[in-house]
Amino acid sequence: MESASRWGLDRLARLAAPGDPDMRPTLLRVLTELYVQRPTHTADEEHHYTELALRLLDAADISTRAAIAQRLAQYRSPPRRVVERLAGDIPNLNGQRQTHWPSGSALLNELFFAANPDERRLILLNLDVIAPFSMGRSTLRREDGLSRRLEAAALSRNREAFAQCLAQALHISRAQARRVADDELGEPIAIAAKALDMRRGALYRILLFVNLGCSLARVQALTELHHELPPQSAEHMVAIWQSTQSRARCRAASTDALER
Repeated sequence: MESASRWGLDRLARLAAPGDPDMRPTLLRVLTELYVQRPTHTADEEHHYTELALRLLDAADISTRAAIAQRLAQYRSPPRRVVERLAGDIPNLNGQRQTHWPSGSALLNELFFAANPDERRLILLNLDVIAPFSMGRSTLRREDGLSRRLEAAALSRNREAFAQCLAQALHISRAQARRVADDELGEPIAIAAKALDMRRGALYRILLFVNLGCSLARVQALTELHHELPPQSAEHMVAIWQSTQSRARCRAASTDALER
């Protein structure tokens, strides 16, 4: 797709006339499918899709919105304004928990990593409100020596070893663990430390070496977040991270079945 005009978005949008609301959910699915066919987009293309999608979302039913959320959650760089609009649907998915937990959790995961520190704090302290799913808590087994292994990996500046240790401890995918380790703002590591019941001193040292770009003031702020964060909120976020691995396994199993 060389430009937005190649999609024929304007022509398709005109099909969704105000007098024909039934056409708009279908159009939204088509536009989204066309959008995710390319790994990257220009700013104009993203803006064009965003403006159309936001208009069409107003007329979409919950099942269509959940389908769009799931499709965009699989996309590498979903448009932020569309993600934010869809995030408002998460509380409405309670009646469809088993079906829509993966799409809702993946969307919230993307929203969290795209957020700034203030937004992340707001998400963390309100998880039970915005994502009150039955599987919203994760029970982790605190292994002896785990904190020391994580700290040793961090102090040796071996980010890959650190991510591998996180993946094993939190039961999350290697890709998600790398995302936690590589995050420049640092909240994911503070969340992991809280969920694993690590001491503040160990977290402080880990942050100094893993997040090399963090200032001392930022490290201090993150250790304060670790202190204030309720354990259940940290476990809830880890459950969200774990669900991304479950979704990946399901997609892989489906792909294998189709190829046989």
